[in-house]
Amino acid sequence: MNVSRLAALLLLTLAACGSKWGVEMIQTVGSDKATMFRGEQVSVPDATKVFSTLVGFGYNFNSDLPEQVDRVDGVLTLRLGNDNADSIAAIIKDGESDGAVNYMRGLAFMVSAAMESEPVDIVLCRESLDDSFYTIKWQAPE
Repeated sequence: MNVSRLAALLLLTLAACGSKWGVEMIQTVGSDKATMFRGEQVSVPDATKVFSTLVGFGYNFNSDLPEQVDRVDGVLTLRLGNDNADSIAAIIKDGESDGAVNYMRGLAFMVSAAMESEPVDIVLCRESLDDSFYTIKWQAPE
């Protein structure tokens, strides 16, 4: 493993922030940085793979909203913050037909594929990760 990859992995696993949402992982993306919390129930390798997949997918980490990867009742779960009141209202109103939900299904597909077709739940939250308003449950096609 080259030195820069080892340093990045070390940074990902050691960047503790003391949050109730777990350990903060950090990845440099161009001149910016992406951050995501790793909950207690998900392994470091799995969390790192999910985080890298989200970065590769172009997920917007520049919003200063919290994100977390964890396992809830054994299911890989992403909790993603949202502060756009219009988007939140549209998702609540339109559910599965909303464009943002469709985007999240694509995100779940990419994460599931990276995790060998593992089921993925995406819990959409208002600004705080403990204020959920919509859940997308992804099962990989058989």
